[in-house]
Amino acid sequence: MDSKKRNKSRQLLIETLFVWIRAALWNQQVENPVLTPEVCLRLFHLSKFQTVHSLIASAWLKYEDRMSRNDKLRAYFVYKTIKEENEALNNSIEKIAVAMEKHNVEYVIVKGQTVGVYYPAPEARIPGDIDIFISSRDLTRIANVLKEEFGADLSPLNTHRHQSTEILGSVVEVHNRLVDLNSSKHRRYWDKIYSNCFQQFETVEINGMPVRTLDATLNVLYVFQHLYFHLLVMGIGLRQLADLAILINSLKDQIDKQGLGKHLQALGLYEAFCAIGWVLINKMGLDEDVFPFIIEERHKKYEKNIIKEIFKHGNFGKYNRKINRIGKLHTLETASIFIYHSFLFFRLSPREILMMIPRRLSICCNVLIKKLFSCFKHS
Repeated sequence: MDSKKRNKSRQLLIETLFVWIRAALWNQQVENPVLTPEVCLRLFHLSKFQTVHSLIASAWLKYEDRMSRNDKLRAYFVYKTIKEENEALNNSIEKIAVAMEKHNVEYVIVKGQTVGVYYPAPEARIPGDIDIFISSRDLTRIANVLKEEFGADLSPLNTHRHQSTEILGSVVEVHNRLVDLNSSKHRRYWDKIYSNCFQQFETVEINGMPVRTLDATLNVLYVFQHLYFHLLVMGIGLRQLADLAILINSLKDQIDKQGLGKHLQALGLYEAFCAIGWVLINKMGLDEDVFPFIIEERHKKYEKNIIKEIFKHGNFGKYNRKINRIGKLHTLETASIFIYHSFLFFRLSPREILMMIPRRLSICCNVLIKKLFSCFKHS
């Protein structure tokens, strides 16, 4: 098969994947679905690359009479496995929330399962870690609380944004701040608007337990910025887009549109939000009327590059890398990807990107110096 035919075939496969993602996210019917063994296998591999394979498996099972026995079994196995992983993670979150309430800890749990609850089939969303943001009031005692309740060891939360530990078999990241914005002006603004999130929180129900999370406006803002900066630095998968689309749709009546627009403008992220928003609308199936702002033609122009980079690097930029082993060369390759993305998306957030470049170049220089010194030492 020549390159033109290969590209056309891949593009058709990508568009078919979007059809199934929209079916899963919005309970849409798929007209005359083609689920031959070849199509199922190719779609499954592509969806796994994007961390949405259990999502489309859940959609396929509504059309199991059109699938081969092997494809049907694989879809059932994937769906069942992810469902069990979600149940285990929800059990951990429930117990963590109980412990936080017991010890009167000011906390919110962000992303992950607190977004997953809004999916039509929450059990089909690929789970990740548990991210818990702790107020400054409780930072000095959170390690003791987790040790007392779960026997977990947590390193001091001083200069690091977060530290990881394991609770009931689940990885938990405990945050003393949610983001590390590069502009000091943006950092000050972010800290100000999130300073009251421990008093003005919302709750979602997980295993029948009310679990604290961010209010609608700050929730959408946080999930978006997390997605966007991962896109810049390494890459994202369609799962991150699905999370943001579901969150915006589910919280549409609670989002303070004026407040969200003000925050995005102040943080220099309004253009990026609308560019990502167009992808949510045009590819992921979010209703344009639900999106909080008007999409302009300038925003639509970024769709091609956003989609290209998502399908090139996959979930958190793990794929199509020359250096897969973590180390100095891997760090240099990550920096080169960021530099390339900076040129692609510069106009979407110029101040943050300009502030990020020296930091990334500094990391590269330090790595190169250490590498050269190591080579010289062993020569």
